Amino acid sequence: MSSSSSQADNTYDSVIELALQLVPRDANFTLSTIINCLHDDIVDVYNGDEFDNYRRSWIRRVFSFCRSKGTDLPNSQKANWDKISATIIDRLVSGVISTTSSSSSNSISTDDAVPVKHKLTNQDKQKIKNMYIGLDKTKMWKLSTGKVVEEEMMKLAISKDHEHLCHSLIMDVRDRCWNDYFSPAEMEEIKSYKALQLPVLPSNVTTYMEELLNTPRDQLYTKVNEVTFAPNTHEYWIQDSYNNAIRLVQSGFFPLRDVTEQGMGRRMWSCVDKCFDFAAVRCVTREKCSKASTDAANSVRSPSDCSRQQTGRKMDYLFKIKESDIEISCGECALVGGVNTRKEFRDAGFKMPKVMKDMLGKIVSTSPGVLHRLHISGLFIAAETLTLYLLDSPQGYVTRYDAFNSVSYPVTEAMIRSKMPALLTMILSSRIMMENVKIIIDEDESLPILGRFMPVVMEPCFAPVRVNCKKGKAVVLL
Repeated sequence: MSSSSSQADNTYDSVIELALQLVPRDANFTLSTIINCLHDDIVDVYNGDEFDNYRRSWIRRVFSFCRSKGTDLPNSQKANWDKISATIIDRLVSGVISTTSSSSSNSISTDDAVPVKHKLTNQDKQKIKNMYIGLDKTKMWKLSTGKVVEEEMMKLAISKDHEHLCHSLIMDVRDRCWNDYFSPAEMEEIKSYKALQLPVLPSNVTTYMEELLNTPRDQLYTKVNEVTFAPNTHEYWIQDSYNNAIRLVQSGFFPLRDVTEQGMGRRMWSCVDKCFDFAAVRCVTREKCSKASTDAANSVRSPSDCSRQQTGRKMDYLFKIKESDIEISCGECALVGGVNTRKEFRDAGFKMPKVMKDMLGKIVSTSPGVLHRLHISGLFIAAETLTLYLLDSPQGYVTRYDAFNSVSYPVTEAMIRSKMPALLTMILSSRIMMENVKIIIDEDESLPILGRFMPVVMEPCFAPVRVNCKKGKAVVLL
């Protein structure tokens, strides 16, 4: 063992020893409590390794140190790494920390654990600059003031040292950073141009929900169940959703404690996937890789390079056209609620828009005529809150990302009558939007492009260069 490696091990042991002193006296001495105390140190010295390897490395160090002190930790007690993972990814996205080569994995300081900055390489920066320079100016989005949106986006893109949505030509119109490049009037023009509104719901749906809204609280359950509806009707889904909400609040399901994301999705948010039971779109639940994201990530691979195969980004919800299996929407589910949380910034603010653009890009690669007509939707669930996001390409090369106002799931019986109509309206609206996407795709009559070269209809999402010659292992995108 080299002296530097031995010194690093001793330093890690010192950090763990300090963390053990922070374990509350009344707490069980377990791996979980130790990892919780090590949270800041684990985040601060993250060096860019694959997270599973990084996690296992810390677990081995903790067990090894405890054994050296004559203490055996119970193997059955698993630590919760979700908060650590969320913090690391949030810092990577925001540029607070970053990765370097794995050769620096042993660098740590107990005196000043400075986060390692993960910066875009010069090759990455040049790739971004070349992408913007290569855009056809005659096809760019020119505002009424004469300002060109893509040119302003380029100014922000080349000023960043860490990945940002603008590197993928995605403009999150809710991001305040754009106020430095566009006036309030220009931002309003960008937001409103060809902006999609919530669809008009079927009259039978609005009539039924208005009846429930106007029913006194003490008569709501009776009113909900006074008619038997066919299983394939919207009314049946509304009835089932109300009954499930009533059951949850009366059984003490809230507030959310000791509930997993899977349990929350299965019991509380079952109204989402049930809405698609008889739709032209299939809802796929449980964490699954998006095929569009996987294809986009591997589009630049070739037999001559030695880069790993990438598996794409995993989503909690994927929505596909039943007939063709084309992905047209996605969603994420989080136990963490609140406003502007790390989980929301990571998933809804970075991960989802890139997957949604991958989906749009895959569709328009074979149906270029629908580029400026499609609206890809995405659902983000954060505890009791649901937000419907939209991604489209209204003009030029810009991919616009925006969201409707959030709606909430009722957590008390008194809230059911007022909260459920808005919640179910938003969910059903997302279904109608997806079915409209299917109609647009079905009606497109673009002919296959013959020849040796395929024109680029839409610039793909930016992917930092990651090369690893190990065979048989795939890289999972954040």
